[in-house]
Amino acid sequence: MTARHLFTFALLPLFVFVSACSKKGAPAKVTGTVTYNGQPVTGGSLAFHTDAGVYAAVIDSQGKYSIADLPTGELVVTVDTESLNPNVKTTTYAGQTGGPGPKYGGSGGGKYPGAGGKTGGGGPSQPPQPKGDAKGKTQPKSPMPEDAPKGDKGTYVKIPRVYADKSKSTLKVTVKDGDQVIDLQLKD
Repeated sequence: MTARHLFTFALLPLFVFVSACSKKGAPAKVTGTVTYNGQPVTGGSLAFHTDAGVYAAVIDSQGKYSIADLPTGELVVTVDTESLNPNVKTTTYAGQTGGPGPKYGGSGGGKYPGAGGKTGGGGPSQPPQPKGDAKGKTQPKSPMPEDAPKGDKGTYVKIPRVYADKSKSTLKVTVKDGDQVIDLQLKD
């Protein structure tokens, strides 16, 4: 074997590695602004839907969002602002008569012991507090991710419900490798 053949075989694994790293589906970072009829959507959330799952981001009070590690390709986007709607009532589930059970200081409801009603018993007035580790030390809280949104969660902006439904949303974007800006413009 000649030196040229040895050199070629030595470079082959490097070529295979570089080719594998450049395949479609490499992670991307996307930032942008969400607007509705030309004005910023000042709170809520959005989701990028892929075949592999859903990637969520928070819309801040200026209408901006940022999300990392998105796969590349054409994705459907949904936007939801109803979580900030002050007129939306909290859902009460069957058997619940309002708030936590008596174990946590509420009237509760339902037919199970500790769940309120006639069979419910008393209990502590507060939910259990985190306990320390085996040495009695309190566990530290997990740190927030560096790219997690900071500050207030924004204010409610009513947008058409079609944008919150994956099967009806008209928002489709093509995500490419690397960092990019994709502004989302919602309209009536």
